[in-house]
Amino acid sequence: MEQLENAVRTLCEDDILQDLMIRALIATHPKPAEVKAAFQLLLSHHQANAADYGFASGSSAESIRELEAPILEKAQRWMTYFPGGS
Repeated sequence: MEQLENAVRTLCEDDILQDLMIRALIATHPKPAEVKAAFQLLLSHHQANAADYGFASGSSAESIRELEAPILEKAQRWMTYFPGGS
């Protein structure tokens, strides 16, 4: 059980550090609007690829939405890091 707790703790720490790094990179980038546009484009590509993979593997649209929901929620949170919010 201790190994599991340590693994979860490490994942949480990594997540916090990634958020901080993303905030720092956006805050110091000379063109945050371009970073935001690139992020939105990559997110759109990811969503299309996930849907294509789900379809090809026989997954239901509902199961793909369930898998993607946490990713999209986090993406929306990251969008607030850009000047002007989401």
